[in-house]
Amino acid sequence: MKCDFVPISDIANINDRQYSSKEQWSTIHYLDTGNVTKGRVGALQVLNALTDKVPSRARRKVKDSSIVYSLVRPNQQHYALLKEPPNSMLVSTGFAVIDADKSKVLPRYLYYALTTKEATSYFQTLAEQSVSTYPTLGVKDLASFKICLPDIDTQKQVSSILGTLDKKMNLNYQINDYLAQVASAIYRKTLEELPTCDTLLSDVATVRYGKGLSKKDLTEEGYPVFGGNGQIGFYTSYLFEDPQILISCRGAASGNIMISLPKSYVTSNSLIIELEDRRYYEWLKQHFLANQLHGFVTGSAQPQITVDNLKFLTVPFPKYSDIVGTDTQLKHLSDCSYFLNKENTMLETLRDILLPRLISGKIDISKVEA
Repeated sequence: MKCDFVPISDIANINDRQYSSKEQWSTIHYLDTGNVTKGRVGALQVLNALTDKVPSRARRKVKDSSIVYSLVRPNQQHYALLKEPPNSMLVSTGFAVIDADKSKVLPRYLYYALTTKEATSYFQTLAEQSVSTYPTLGVKDLASFKICLPDIDTQKQVSSILGTLDKKMNLNYQINDYLAQVASAIYRKTLEELPTCDTLLSDVATVRYGKGLSKKDLTEEGYPVFGGNGQIGFYTSYLFEDPQILISCRGAASGNIMISLPKSYVTSNSLIIELEDRRYYEWLKQHFLANQLHGFVTGSAQPQITVDNLKFLTVPFPKYSDIVGTDTQLKHLSDCSYFLNKENTMLETLRDILLPRLISGKIDISKVEA
């Protein structure tokens, strides 16, 4: 594949449009850096500009096909290609907003070129050289980054191949969201039909901290590692054979409920709920997903949840014979969700293998229809 190496500044505008309070939007749809990861955008924060406190960082305007790329800690991969965002959408100044010159580069192709592992590693290296409190990539460094830019037809072919994988993964995510809603509805209906059956969590489970693990010990592959806010990498060994219900216990995410994967390592930034009777796993998983534990967080400078904070926490704990049918349904839904997540992991691995080879032209796609 023939291509020229050109800097981003030659083919796109960065942070071209800023919002001013003088514009007096009545409603603002706000996206923070923590609410987007590897192309997936979470729920937007809807603010009434007249009555709600609008974050001071809500300044960058976006449009259809804008690329938002978090400048802070690039290795956390907070980036996305936006499709038809609301007209009143603003994103945090922690993002760089990149708008492609469509006469030179397709937005989706540019997005893929910016999100290769090589690009992410390079941006992280530059960010760690900054004088900011947190590793932060400079806009000038982003603008000067050069990508391999082939002709438009080749860009369409590359974007089509990688876009097909992304569409399949997004479909799986949507199905999983639906399965989660169904599981929650089944749980709630069963709970409503049962007599009160609360018991102390400490009577049916042991709550303990995970095991410390230094970030430098994380690996590129292996067994998944869960920290205080989800999976943070991989390690050479695991602590738990089965999935576990986790409670984030340190930092801003304290009180969040997470579910680990099979054969996972859990760090000391999470509490683990180890059930005495594993049959209740699906039942109590639904309970905790519906009842996050933010009300048990203490500490202002450093939010946290301790084991002692939870000593009076109660959970619904009926006779197993009363919920065996519900448990069977929840297990089926959980198995389906696990299969889809596993498929997405394989598709993501395939995409990560293809991405740099397609962008660099190492794979001949001349006969691929866009």
